[in-house]
Amino acid sequence: LDGFEVTLAERLMAEGQMPAMADLRKRSARFLLDHGPALRAGLPWEHAATGLSPESAARWSPIEFDPTSYAAWQEGARFAPWWADTDLRVVVFDPPFVDLGRARNTQGIVAWGSHDSGTGRAARPAALLADFVHRFGDYPAHEWHYGMPWSSATRARLMGEALCQALDLRSRAAQWLATERFPEWDLFYVVPSELHSGMEGLWHGVDAVHPLNTHPSASVAARGMLDIYRALDRFVGQIVQTAGDAVVVAFT
Repeated sequence: LDGFEVTLAERLMAEGQMPAMADLRKRSARFLLDHGPALRAGLPWEHAATGLSPESAARWSPIEFDPTSYAAWQEGARFAPWWADTDLRVVVFDPPFVDLGRARNTQGIVAWGSHDSGTGRAARPAALLADFVHRFGDYPAHEWHYGMPWSSATRARLMGEALCQALDLRSRAAQWLATERFPEWDLFYVVPSELHSGMEGLWHGVDAVHPLNTHPSASVAARGMLDIYRALDRFVGQIVQTAGDAVVVAFT
């Protein structure tokens, strides 16, 4: 759950606005995860995909720097996912920093609509991508991946609406991948990133001490932020139902 802010989510669960997450939370073992100083590397999804800490990977930033030439550049996925050397049958949908070229046992789609994908759009088998786009289209909220609509209430509303629509579409697509297209799997790994985009663009609406909380767009941003959390709750509920008797791990 990319961008999932636990204190806001807990309030919404307590208010009954996220029933699927509340139910999952009630019947699950739960742990608060502390990323520690690794958080500052800005590569949390690489750490999740590879199991490598910054020390193990010798990588503390996606931005590289050559001190001899002062050149700087950004690099994406550099390592194989942690399951690449296992016999697991893995299906993925939009997990950032998963390089399909380094994972022979992995099928699915990456970089269709992830916030910071770390890779280019790809699918395995390759023909899957055309079939997927024919069924579900291109990602409907690309312009809001890094949107900053605070100066306009109208743009804040459009951002919230687009990300909610994207989440609902993502849910349908994920269910298709996990059932009709790839019914046999040991691990199905899906990452919704709409909250990440929403948090960056709409957070001022729900944070009372944010410098922009009194801006005219704040009330609209708050509604958009809550709608995205509700859409995420629908997503989680539908994925859990689709998973059947599989073990479900939800994390941020």
